[in-house]
Amino acid sequence: MKLRVLVVLLLFLSGVWILSCQSKSKLEQNSSWSGEMQSMAKEVYDLLPFVYSPAKFKQNENHEEIAKKIEALEKTIHQLPEKTGEQMLGEDHIVGFTLKNLKDDVERSLVIFNEGNKEYARTVLRNSLNYCFRCHTRTNYGPEFKRWGFDVNKMAISPTSKARLLVVTRQYEAAQKTLEDYLTTKTGFYNKPFEQENALDYYLSLMVRVQQNPTQAMAVFKQVKDNPNIPVYLKESVAYWMKSLKSWMAEKKKVISFTEAKKLIKKARSISQWQSLDSANVEYLRASSMIHDLLIKEKDPKNRAEMFMYLGDSYDVLSKNGYWELPELYYESCIKENPGRNSISRKCFLGYERNILLGYSGSIGVLVPAVEKEKLLKLKKLAGLAQ
Repeated sequence: MKLRVLVVLLLFLSGVWILSCQSKSKLEQNSSWSGEMQSMAKEVYDLLPFVYSPAKFKQNENHEEIAKKIEALEKTIHQLPEKTGEQMLGEDHIVGFTLKNLKDDVERSLVIFNEGNKEYARTVLRNSLNYCFRCHTRTNYGPEFKRWGFDVNKMAISPTSKARLLVVTRQYEAAQKTLEDYLTTKTGFYNKPFEQENALDYYLSLMVRVQQNPTQAMAVFKQVKDNPNIPVYLKESVAYWMKSLKSWMAEKKKVISFTEAKKLIKKARSISQWQSLDSANVEYLRASSMIHDLLIKEKDPKNRAEMFMYLGDSYDVLSKNGYWELPELYYESCIKENPGRNSISRKCFLGYERNILLGYSGSIGVLVPAVEKEKLLKLKKLAGLAQ
């Protein structure tokens, strides 16, 4: 009897030890990833005064300092543990995609800068921050950097640029306030239509995916809708968003499941069938955010492929919200995850092919580069569609 009790006790303690080791490992992963991201935020912070000031960026006396700061950012990005990111966030291909493109752009900007084409280097650096924006608005997972030590609002840049920088450094509350202040000022939307439409899109993404606060979004959109200077097409889109937000607010409990995500996408397609595509943005944002969350734990290739397909479909509609390359990324991931002749691979290849052909179409026809044609053929074979 005593022996049996001793064995049970030893087994129990072994189990506790294993669990504690696993918890410690997870904690170390979180700490490593968070620490590296904080380091990258600091390097971005150091570069911002130059990147958003054409005059400072071009001045010869600043050349050595700027080059060192770009090199420091490049080094930090290379130290980011991609595998740790995947373990924490799931094998969501946006992680690898973001890090690869960020590395490529920062490396390229340094070469261009040292060659003397400083304005182009500045543009590449500024645009590279979009990769961070896309990753940081996929879900509300991750810490918020509340004390960053730099007042973006004092910079002489547009409200959407300020909000994007605040999101890049995960200062979500500040980004929300910046966009709300801008959107609720009753100025004429025709003065800066592109800027104001972008502000609406960014605000919607922030409030649905990160803040997950339909009540506050409703209050702001009501003020926007009541603005007599808003264009009719934007007023109609905002009205549909408000209907969707109201429906969301009426839900009794929060459900995160693939079934629920597919229901939302089905509803989105029904809405946009008779209205503009962006009228269903709330549903697409909610559904894609759920799928990103579910990908953290999903291991089955067929399920993952289907999830990638729905993400590709969602980002096809949401691309102008700052998610341009993501449809092709997820359609390609879908085919590679579950290759062969099947309905999911076929749908994903059709989506990928359509986007590539449309992307390279122009007034003189469709001019697809040889490297893209080669990739199309490989994916076509992989999807079991080549003759």
